[in-house]
Amino acid sequence: MRIAVALLVLTVAVYLVVRLGLRRLGGVAAPPPPRVRDAAAEEAFRRAVRERAERQRRGIPEPEPAPAPPLVDMDDDVFGQDPYGRGDHESFVVITQASTATAVAAVDRANARFMLVDENGREHADHDALDAAFDAHDGGDDLYTPNYTATPRVTGAGVEGYVDCKGAITPEMGHTFRRVLHEELARLGAPVRVVVRSRD
Repeated sequence: MRIAVALLVLTVAVYLVVRLGLRRLGGVAAPPPPRVRDAAAEEAFRRAVRERAERQRRGIPEPEPAPAPPLVDMDDDVFGQDPYGRGDHESFVVITQASTATAVAAVDRANARFMLVDENGREHADHDALDAAFDAHDGGDDLYTPNYTATPRVTGAGVEGYVDCKGAITPEMGHTFRRVLHEELARLGAPVRVVVRSRD
């Protein structure tokens, strides 16, 4: 019993000494508050994407798209056809003054949406909607969608992205890819330039 009391007294004494020492040293800096994401803005953006996909599914004509945000400058041949027959432009490079982490996150978000774009340029709301479109397709062959998207790669040139479409991107699909990438990069709030990655 005496040993237990002695250990308790010792523990309390050590605690008080440590606290007193920290006060004299000015204490330990509190960790920075966690970054609060604007959940309402994120949900509004995702809802707009889903609503567009639903309008496309129902065949409702889209209004003329708004001009691209001035902060995003994308070369015309990004996701375009290669006139030399070497496979279409599936690789791109994002060059921006935004942080590397936010640029990578933007390309990751675009990648997820690229996988929901079919050969006709329709962006589906989610994988269930895409599966339903496949089931309803009566053209004989299945609708084509990208095989995969590569994890964004940080290089000296910028953040590289890649969409595997077996070297053949239809004009409709390329148009939608460009729109998707514009939308995600515009959210960075910093100047962005997108170019085709030079072939090795």
